[in-house]
Amino acid sequence: MTTNGYLSSDITDDGPDLSNDCPLPAIPSTGGGARIYLLQDDLDVNGGLYFQSLSVPHPTKVGLSSVVIYYAGIEHFASNAGIWDMAIVLYSNGDYIFVYGPGNTEDGSSSTTGIQDVTATSGLLFLPCDTGGQGLGTSLTNICILGAAGGSPIPTLGQWGFMILVLLLITVGVIKARQPSKEILFAE
Repeated sequence: MTTNGYLSSDITDDGPDLSNDCPLPAIPSTGGGARIYLLQDDLDVNGGLYFQSLSVPHPTKVGLSSVVIYYAGIEHFASNAGIWDMAIVLYSNGDYIFVYGPGNTEDGSSSTTGIQDVTATSGLLFLPCDTGGQGLGTSLTNICILGAAGGSPIPTLGQWGFMILVLLLITVGVIKARQPSKEILFAE
């Protein structure tokens, strides 16, 4: 989990990749590993990064466990483009949901939103590269993207997710030991 809006399977990638990787697949300018690009950009995280195992209902399936990674108080570095929250829900079957709250007045422009494999040879953009929600004729506000584990031509979370979830759970233990508990609320 990085402050610049992406998840990496490379445990040595501490998140300095602030230039977007477009179009996907693309060899990252820094770091590596398989990546989930929630909204990769040069970001400031003012409210914190949180993740927690929560029971978030899946849109079409019943009984799946989930982990929520929540970015609070995000803004583009050195801009007055607004502050927003965003999250990704990772399900135990490999599905995932991207959720964006209101406030990103740049609408995701100059960013990467998608997923790619560890070798950077297969990738899938969820929003047009560098154009954010504008490429869909809508804003990035309140868009949800559901990725199906079997629907992508690239290795998805289900194939390498166990390693990521174990690393996330270890990190959660360290974070929880150092910080007071914070309840995450989602609102429309």
